[in-house]
Amino acid sequence: SISGSLKKSVQEITRTILRVKYMEAHTQSLHRLPPHVQQKFVRLKGRDKLPELLQLLKERPSSGGAVLIFCNSASTVNWLGYILDDHRIKHLRLQGQMSAAARAGIFASFQKSDVSVLVCTDLASRGLDTSSVQLVVNYDFPDTLQDYLHRAGRVGRVGSKAPGAVVSFVTHRWDVDLVRKIETAARKRTGLPGMDSINKPSPNAG
Repeated sequence: SISGSLKKSVQEITRTILRVKYMEAHTQSLHRLPPHVQQKFVRLKGRDKLPELLQLLKERPSSGGAVLIFCNSASTVNWLGYILDDHRIKHLRLQGQMSAAARAGIFASFQKSDVSVLVCTDLASRGLDTSSVQLVVNYDFPDTLQDYLHRAGRVGRVGSKAPGAVVSFVTHRWDVDLVRKIETAARKRTGLPGMDSINKPSPNAG
């Protein structure tokens, strides 16, 4: 019937409008840096990254919350883990070469705060409840602005006791351009350049 078809059309249009509004409302802040989280960039040579990290870990107060240390590869996660073992710094490791069951166990252990330091790849930058995290260290600077944003989003979350901080080690010339863009976005409280289209609905969304 005409009334039935009209009713169906109205329902479809309403669903489309609601879906678009929902996505827009939730994506406006997705490509912005959290304003309450401190962003710190440390320019250093590659050989100085390890001493800098060890100093950061040893100087932090015992009540300083959890720490996420991001590396760009599984091999760096493993290597760094051996070094932390040598320095008797209790930690967990999380990287993509582990089985799904092993990763799930590490996620659970970290979220229960059994261990407060997690050395990881970008696997941990998405989907991990990190309300206890107060420090993110980019041991390896991320390859993209999007990766940086996801890592930075692990601190200062709802339920966190402190706003948190992100400390990034910058060692390569090609990282400096990304750093400038991040610093400008943080200072101006604007979205990161090139991120505006991420997750936004397409014009043909139906």
